[in-house]
Amino acid sequence: NAGFYVLLGLGELYRVRPHLDIRWDIQFWFLIVLAACYFVFAFVYKMRERTRVIVCNAAIAFSFIAMAVLIRFPRLSVAFFWILEMAIIFALGIYYKEFVYRIIAAILSIIIVFRLFMVDFASHRLYEFFGMVVQHNVLIFVFAALCFFVLGALARHKPMCTVLKEGEVSAYGSFVVFGTGLLVMILVKEAVAKWLSPWWGVEGVGLLGAGFLLRDRAYRICGLSVLL
Repeated sequence: NAGFYVLLGLGELYRVRPHLDIRWDIQFWFLIVLAACYFVFAFVYKMRERTRVIVCNAAIAFSFIAMAVLIRFPRLSVAFFWILEMAIIFALGIYYKEFVYRIIAAILSIIIVFRLFMVDFASHRLYEFFGMVVQHNVLIFVFAALCFFVLGALARHKPMCTVLKEGEVSAYGSFVVFGTGLLVMILVKEAVAKWLSPWWGVEGVGLLGAGFLLRDRAYRICGLSVLL
């Protein structure tokens, strides 16, 4: 009920905005305050040991933070927040041993990969970091790949395997495949043709090394596939 009234209030706020002349900063801080309230709710439910409600309130809070950052920094792509949301939901699903949140994160990962190739792959937007200019598609693909690699390693980490249900460990190996595919395709698009094979070689050797370091078969298979 509380979530319904919050959404209703946001809708009314947007409807009367032209008459109130609300600034972006006001909307930004309004969403931050809402997120803080939901974090407080999550803490209260943690004290009462109601795990499912903790995760729900935390997810809502992170969603409000994503909306606030999008308002404050409109140049950032929505894909960035989708990737961040997926990583947070999956981590919470493992930490609180909630199967439904891990499934939601897996479904969201497929949607993210679809969006990256349909929208962000062809983007020519530029960002500047410490005097360096980076293309949007390179930045978002590398960020997504790193998140997929981290989540894949997290899901296959031995202490975490006890949390996951039968078959989940193998299924979440697809995260590593997603990350590998994203790096392969962005190199195809952005690397100079004569340097493409060496860059693929670096990626394959890196994945192979990570597979031996982490003792993870999925990384080793992806690394050998890239080298092949």
